[in-house]
Amino acid sequence: MPSKGHIDQAAVKRYHQMFDCIDKHNMEANVTLHWFVHPRWFDELGGWRRSENVRYYVQWAELAFKLWGSRSKLWATFNEPGVFAMCSYVAANHPPGMLMQFKDAGMVLLHMLRAHAAAYRVIKQMPGGKDVMVGLVHNVFWTEPKGTGIMYAHVRAACRAGNRVWGNETVMRYLKEGVFHHWLPPCRHLHWRDPLGKPGCDWFGINHYARGIVGLNLQPSSRGPRGVTEMGYPMYPPSLFRAIHWASKLGVPMYITENGTPLTEDTSERSEWITGYLEQVEKAVEEGYDVRGFMYWTLVDNFEWAFAYELKFGLYEFNPEWGDTSKRRLKEGSKVIKKHYAELPDKLGRLLANQKRSANSKSETEKESEDDRQEAKFLREEGFSKDEIEDALPDEDPVTAGTED
Repeated sequence: MPSKGHIDQAAVKRYHQMFDCIDKHNMEANVTLHWFVHPRWFDELGGWRRSENVRYYVQWAELAFKLWGSRSKLWATFNEPGVFAMCSYVAANHPPGMLMQFKDAGMVLLHMLRAHAAAYRVIKQMPGGKDVMVGLVHNVFWTEPKGTGIMYAHVRAACRAGNRVWGNETVMRYLKEGVFHHWLPPCRHLHWRDPLGKPGCDWFGINHYARGIVGLNLQPSSRGPRGVTEMGYPMYPPSLFRAIHWASKLGVPMYITENGTPLTEDTSERSEWITGYLEQVEKAVEEGYDVRGFMYWTLVDNFEWAFAYELKFGLYEFNPEWGDTSKRRLKEGSKVIKKHYAELPDKLGRLLANQKRSANSKSETEKESEDDRQEAKFLREEGFSKDEIEDALPDEDPVTAGTED
């Protein structure tokens, strides 16, 4: 919709071509209605800061489903509304580039979640709406201090504050109860209760790469010899298992909608990453978590928002300076994913056949104990001593640490 009420028919045709290509290759699309960008005219009206603009998004969702509703069974209303709010109004690295505007960020997140609820209701009332699954994708991220003791008191405080602003529990509570309760530094809250109650959500998308480790100087760090990736977080597959545990609280099917690592050099680290994280998905399925898919980020080196082409996430190398947009090269470190994907259907079938009882029937204590076991196992394999493992394991759920009022 390049202007209000105007439909770009060339874009409509292009999306149909994409769906045709997906169908031709026996793939299934997972459609996302909002992924960080929106029309200029929408922004000039105040964008997501104004509640009255939610209706324009709902009109877009209705139009999109009318045009392409029959082409996919999986629909996401938003990709990472929390990241959109944070990057645009706190970190200032996405438009409109506002710095530390916590209230604006909170209002933006609230209005996007309200838009999710409204779009869900509209789609479900449309022809074919009850035949599709409509969900939301959230970036499950948190930070932990590198060390313990009084020297890290300021780091613990910073991590707890950052986790509250990030909004894992804000999103979860809204989806579970229809209650938006979000902390604003230093000591305020935004609170709103949806008069229609709990919003609909048929599935939940988990975007997770790793948790962040924060050093004494409040800079990205790591535990152990590996160091951090080019994105600033360490490779740590067990954190995906913990993210799945947290997301399972919603009680709906889960998809890993993003996971990957940027590497400038084509090294074995990518294959280690892929293998390590897919093993955690398999373990989660074995433990009874309803995980239905894993989507690697990303197929081809992409324009990674504020990082442009600097970060190389792709399984295939792409360089805009080649002058040929169709040229691709499969990276050596990526080849292992073909093996995993070829084996996964049969492997998951065996896991499901021998699956332990549903994770939903387990107590939180049981789930947290399994989280810790997964982390301890990985740390032992990394060469950590017993004392180092004990120091590294969190005393509380790190995904929600600091979110208590």
